[in-house]
Amino acid sequence: MRKGIFLKIVFFLLIFLPTLSQAKVSGPCSNCHTMHNSQDGLAMNFDDDTQPNQHLLRTSNCIGCHAQDYGSNVVDFSGCQVPQVLHTDTDLAAGNFAYIDGTKGSGASPTKGHNVVDFFLQDPTHLWPPGGPLKNAGAGIVHPDTLLPLFTCAGLNGCHGNTHIVDPISSMQGAHHANSGDKPIGDTVGNSFRFLLGVEGLEVSDWENRNSTHHNEYKKDLHQSTGPWVDSCGWCHGPDNPRHAISGDVMPPGSGTAYLCMRCHPGFHSGNLSGSPWFRHPANVAIPDFSEYSYYTVYNVDAPVSRNILPDSPSPVVTPYRGAQGQGNDFVTCISCHKAHATDYPDLLRWDYDADIKAGNGNSGEGCFICHTTKDDS
Repeated sequence: MRKGIFLKIVFFLLIFLPTLSQAKVSGPCSNCHTMHNSQDGLAMNFDDDTQPNQHLLRTSNCIGCHAQDYGSNVVDFSGCQVPQVLHTDTDLAAGNFAYIDGTKGSGASPTKGHNVVDFFLQDPTHLWPPGGPLKNAGAGIVHPDTLLPLFTCAGLNGCHGNTHIVDPISSMQGAHHANSGDKPIGDTVGNSFRFLLGVEGLEVSDWENRNSTHHNEYKKDLHQSTGPWVDSCGWCHGPDNPRHAISGDVMPPGSGTAYLCMRCHPGFHSGNLSGSPWFRHPANVAIPDFSEYSYYTVYNVDAPVSRNILPDSPSPVVTPYRGAQGQGNDFVTCISCHKAHATDYPDLLRWDYDADIKAGNGNSGEGCFICHTTKDDS
């Protein structure tokens, strides 16, 4: 009897703990840290720099760990799996920065992704976030210091970490040691979806959106205003922002990915009210259960949806809804059409719009036609 119970416990630990603790780093501390930045007279930094880094890290920026191997999408650090964001392997769910510099894909272009300064020079065309504050004067946002002069992975001018903190590394402090499980609720950096402070979601352990039963689950944003998307400075800035001495949350816990994107790109969907006709493509809006949209019922990783209620495991089911706006289960969101890092297509699109996605081309079930199921005329 006792032996049977012991074996059951061991089985449970082997099967379930990798999922429950996937957000937490493991292995020797020296994988990431060095006390003196010296071993046998040689620098311990990944780039062989002889200068020590803050928090005793072996890198001065995020890409020191997350762009280690151009050939692999995940690198093993003594048993700890580290996702890579620039490589020639299969893309992870957020895309691949290698499309911007041409390491992978059809050729280099700054329009293919977010121009993170750790990798690239600032985009010479878009000196501010497209659809950002300066270009959205109609919403009353013209304050110059809301612009992002240098886009970083994390911190005040980035997406990950605590965006109240300017320095990217400091903004991530403690996050990699958190053990939040696979369904973080957004109340701390370490307990936020992919360390995006405030964002709730369901994380798959290999960082890939493979198919209808193996993918991240994204949260529908519950904090949408009833009027235009942008209605105050606080929508973008938030409290404790070093540039604005006020207090509060930039993004409340339980926020969705759309709310995160709209902090920097408010002009693209401001004024998106329910009803018809639409003047901009809807975001954070329920997929309606009528006409062409009602046929999108099987989850397609080329057009992810956000959920009003997150499932406990990846669901292959998409549920359009007929009823009052905002009461549906599944929603169109920013990353239904775009990827967060970069793709091989302009504007971070998930598909080749110019070459393939045209009404009448017969691209049944691809691109725009995943949702607009009858527009391809095939």
